[in-house]
Amino acid sequence: ITAAERNTPGLHRKFFIMGVLDCFGTFLAAIGNVYTPGQYQPLLNQTLIPLTLLFSFLGLGTRFRRLEVTGALLIMLGACCSVLPA
Repeated sequence: ITAAERNTPGLHRKFFIMGVLDCFGTFLAAIGNVYTPGQYQPLLNQTLIPLTLLFSFLGLGTRFRRLEVTGALLIMLGACCSVLPA
């Protein structure tokens, strides 16, 4: 964060809100892990980045580079492979 950004009014509040929401997300995921079968827990954790990209595209209209989308697809592929039986 640059010095100019640090002096932006309301910036601390925005970061505080993001931190609280992240905290709630982590807490709720930890509670949900108790009821989730073990083989699906890594799948849920690994899909965070691709789902963030998807919802950013749908909700915010964010455009991503081809390499970023390819990386997200590789993460999804790896997560799906982790669920397959050995």
